[in-house]
Order: sequence, then C-alpha cells, then structure tokens
Amino acid sequence: MDQERSQGVHADPAVLHALSLGEPAVVRDALFACLDGQLIRGRERAWRTEVVSIVAERDVTWVQIGPADDHATSVVLRLRDHAHPELALAALREWSDLPDDRRTTWIEVGFRG
Repeated sequence: MDQERSQGVHADPAVLHALSLGEPAVVRDALFACLDGQLIRGRERAWRTEVVSIVAERDVTWVQIGPADDHATSVVLRLRDHAHPELALAALREWSDLPDDRRTTWIEVGFRG
C-alpha cells in the first residue's frame, strides 16, 4: 500500500466543523474527504477505502464504502447525527476483522443499544 493514512482522521479542522453543521451537501463532502482513501488495518489484512456513495438525511447519513480493489465487497454505514468519521473507521476495522461469513452488509455507527 502506498501512502498510509490510517492512524485516524487527518482532516482539516474546518472539514470536521462542517460535519457538525449538519447541512446534507456539506456533510457529504466532509465525510468523503475524511473517509475516502483511508487505510484500514485489521489483524489479518489491510485495505484502502473507496467511498461509493453518501446520502445525508436530517438525522442519519448512509455511506457505502468498500475496498478500492474489490468493488464487489462493500458495506453500508448508517451514521447517527453525522457521527465523527473516526467512529466509522473504527467500525470498519472491526468489520474487516470478522470472518467473511459473519460480516453484515451494513453497520450502525453512533447509535446506542
């Protein structure tokens, strides 16, 4: 993997602030900037993210994301109240560590039990 970018979200503070505003177009752009191209390191494998689509609604944002080199394998993140991108990356690391037969097709991020 070429340039590493997985030690957390290294976004401009203005981008992270934009997420807190909650405007759908701003949220989409900010999440894309934070999540696309990240290196997800699991226990057994590493992969680079590719954001496929983002749909921002009032209280929830849906992000379809998967490995850049395997478009058939993707997952949909359901982020509550525009959850911080670091939570999404942590969820992706956990998801990628699961055996293939235990991986879900979507993950809730920022929701409490």
